[in-house]
Amino acid sequence: MTYISDILLEQIKNTAFDAVQKAGMDTLKYFRQSGLSTDDKRKNNDFDPVTLADKNAELIIRDIIEKNFPDHNIIGEEYGTHHQNSDFTWVIDPIDGTRAFITGIPLWGVLVGVTYLNKPLFGVMFQPYNNELFYGDNNSAFLRRGDDIICLRASDITDIQKSYSLCTSPDIYIHDTEKAQFQTLKSQTQHTRFGTDCYGYMMVCMGNAHIVFETGLSPYDIVPLLPIITGSGAIYSNLMGTDDISMGTILVSANAILHAQALKILNQIP
Repeated sequence: MTYISDILLEQIKNTAFDAVQKAGMDTLKYFRQSGLSTDDKRKNNDFDPVTLADKNAELIIRDIIEKNFPDHNIIGEEYGTHHQNSDFTWVIDPIDGTRAFITGIPLWGVLVGVTYLNKPLFGVMFQPYNNELFYGDNNSAFLRRGDDIICLRASDITDIQKSYSLCTSPDIYIHDTEKAQFQTLKSQTQHTRFGTDCYGYMMVCMGNAHIVFETGLSPYDIVPLLPIITGSGAIYSNLMGTDDISMGTILVSANAILHAQALKILNQIP
């Protein structure tokens, strides 16, 4: 087992910061520009767009990682897996929220995460248009905007009927059980907002929202966000209550009490 020294961890963090910021600034060349070409990767028979901005951003990120850590594994949404038989794996979503991106809505982000022995180690989400950099290492989480840095702390609200829930879209729920679970959970919260992608999870970390329940996720959609979620004090799990989200379903709650209520509601659906 490789020992993770403070120096190595700092190098990983600096590489992640450098990668998302350089890739993020490149995406701004395409954001809100008319005539941006969009291809359709078609996922679950739904529109799944990819643009030149997505592809270029991932290439920029991969290049920076490979120069700094040539022996590490890489998983990216657009260019697949580069396996080096390493204990460390970098997980890349060059633009999480491409649908928002192509419609000019700034609820998207550049995601980079690192796992060690398949466990989340460090994650960062950068929204270049708003100049917001969210990051966390499981123990703490922060938002850096310009020269300002604030510590992220999830809410201590414990009454689910007073909570706010977020979701990218009700269309992400494919099976009848998932649809019923979402509708039942939604009916128990005070308010639900859509269209949030990675931003929804970060709003739970900031304490502005309280619950996100989503399905159909790939590793690059969520793995980079996990150390930020945990670092803010929020809780995540699958519907069995464990941290294995490899099946693509995740429930994120502001705290353990709220999480238990949400899990109970979701698991009432057969």
